[in-house]
Amino acid sequence: MKKILLLSLFITSIVSTFSQSLSIETSLDSNKLLIGDQTILIVKVTVPKSKKEVVFPKYSDTLQKGVEVVNRSKIDTIVNDAQKYVLQQKLTVTSFDSGSYSIKLGPFVINGKDSMFANPISMYVNTLKVDTSKDVKDIKAPLKAPIEWAEIWPWLRWFIVGLLIIGILVYFLWRYFSKKDNYESVKTMEPPHTIAFRELERLKDEKLLENGLIKEYHSRVSDIIRAYVEIRFSVNAMELTSDEVLDIFRNSEIVNNELLNQLKQLLKLADLAKFAKYIPIENENEMSLNNAYSFVNETMLLIEKHKVEEDVKIENKDNL
Repeated sequence: MKKILLLSLFITSIVSTFSQSLSIETSLDSNKLLIGDQTILIVKVTVPKSKKEVVFPKYSDTLQKGVEVVNRSKIDTIVNDAQKYVLQQKLTVTSFDSGSYSIKLGPFVINGKDSMFANPISMYVNTLKVDTSKDVKDIKAPLKAPIEWAEIWPWLRWFIVGLLIIGILVYFLWRYFSKKDNYESVKTMEPPHTIAFRELERLKDEKLLENGLIKEYHSRVSDIIRAYVEIRFSVNAMELTSDEVLDIFRNSEIVNNELLNQLKQLLKLADLAKFAKYIPIENENEMSLNNAYSFVNETMLLIEKHKVEEDVKIENKDNL
């Protein structure tokens, strides 16, 4: 009985020592946000020197339902002494749904076998408040006044001039296209990847980022890839939302998960820059352009490979 008691105390001591020497801390720059705002979630793991390896969770674009990961930093060592070291990672998170969220990160794998979870941290997302204390009144109808010729003539004059200009343009365009040789109608169109690569190179030469035109830069990257998708895959990508474009390629034989993630990153970042006034950091700007090049190049190669395989299948079928 005495031996069992001593063994129990020994095990309790080991567990207590482990829990005191290894800890996980999480904090938010701000835990109260408006919809679409962003905050920094900081994760710190304090590890004793005896624990050789700590593996952080691999966070996807969705941290949990309602909480999106906009950016994730690399894992840095911020404290390193003889007894312990501290690992830190920063996650930029946002939410487009109001409510209260309890964020629990983990598991953090220690030495390939043990795992720990961080204590939950709360984040509150609010909508804009509407002032309901004031009465809502009807808009007064405009006063009716007689229309005079002096008011109509300036507009009518420009309308007539506009019709004349349009008529002249239509005439010259008709003369131009009627004289084009028949071979023009059957001239081979440039391959879509050639057009996309040329436009991406042109975008690099325009140096929009250096001139502070971040929104225009990401809009151009998105438009170039949408135009490529429209021609390459016969999809009306210029008129679809980013989510609708991504849904088309889910479970695709050509666009694998890696290419789908590349496409998602550049389309979503463009949406944030255009509609949420998000200012991407430097490596996000570079990532969007690199993903655009990669998406065009890889889909071009995969489509060519797919065509060759189909031709081989048809040839083998004909030989049977």
